[in-house]
Amino acid sequence: MKTMYDISMLGVAIALGMAGFGCAEIGNHIDPNDGYQVIGSNYDGADCVEGDICENDFKHGRDIYKAPFKGNRMSDSAFPNGYFGYIDANCHSIRSQKGRADVDIVGFDVEPGTPMRVMVLNATRKSPLSPVIYLLSSTGADLIFSAASSANSTGLEFLAPTSRFYISVESSDNDDANGSASCEPGITHHGGDSYGYAVTVETIAEKELVDSFGEISNPKEYHIKMNSSSGHAHYYKAKVAEGKDLSVEIKTPASMVTPTIAPIDRRSGYDWTLTGDALKNTFDAATNTARAKVSAEYADDEGYLWFAVSDFDANTSYRHTITVAPD
Repeated sequence: MKTMYDISMLGVAIALGMAGFGCAEIGNHIDPNDGYQVIGSNYDGADCVEGDICENDFKHGRDIYKAPFKGNRMSDSAFPNGYFGYIDANCHSIRSQKGRADVDIVGFDVEPGTPMRVMVLNATRKSPLSPVIYLLSSTGADLIFSAASSANSTGLEFLAPTSRFYISVESSDNDDANGSASCEPGITHHGGDSYGYAVTVETIAEKELVDSFGEISNPKEYHIKMNSSSGHAHYYKAKVAEGKDLSVEIKTPASMVTPTIAPIDRRSGYDWTLTGDALKNTFDAATNTARAKVSAEYADDEGYLWFAVSDFDANTSYRHTITVAPD
């Protein structure tokens, strides 16, 4: 089962992301004192979302992203460039897992629907860190993730789902050590001063993330290619007769992919109604088909029903057909 603390399925995604880029030899050198909200290497960012169980719990004053961007309710001009933290090599206890590798949780308090690009960069010169980033719901459940699309950075593109959501940052070199029974810092778990990372955010145009089927009374198809970068959520909307649900189907001839469909609840934001395994299970590998239904009650103020399409295992660049129909 893939959870925010389990990156055992990253092998294929990392290989795809790294293809053509080679190994990380020289990281991005960023001075954390140059306008960053810094969690020093002698400290540690939260290991779980607020209200969850871990030894290093979420602290609002420390773990909320404060660098200014349009829609950020916690903007602080003292940190114009972003958030800076370190993955450490220590053994951590998170929920029932002991001796697992470090994961850092960063929270966001924003205007729901803000179109965002979140980047995580290897921020230390000659660092071995290859970052992995998850988008998490307000309860900490998986929505989308991305392994390094180049040797030194990775990113997510999405509409802010709720007023509070999170990202998690991990290091791909800790994949095999994840959840290991014994922990030897620097041997089974890797991190430290050379594992610095920077989180940056920019707002993007909504049209980069949203397409509309318009008003439909019969099935309508849309032929498209999955976005070439992993960690991308694309949103679609369609209007059907009042009281009708929206049936959504994705078909693809590609193999080793996991396209998924998340109905979006537009009543109070852009909330994903399916997360984690429930989201992944919208795809049937036996038929290469994903299916979901968007309930009529999830409509926005104009009567449109919304859903998000992404790849649960961060595979990229394959063709698929989306069919929507009143139900």
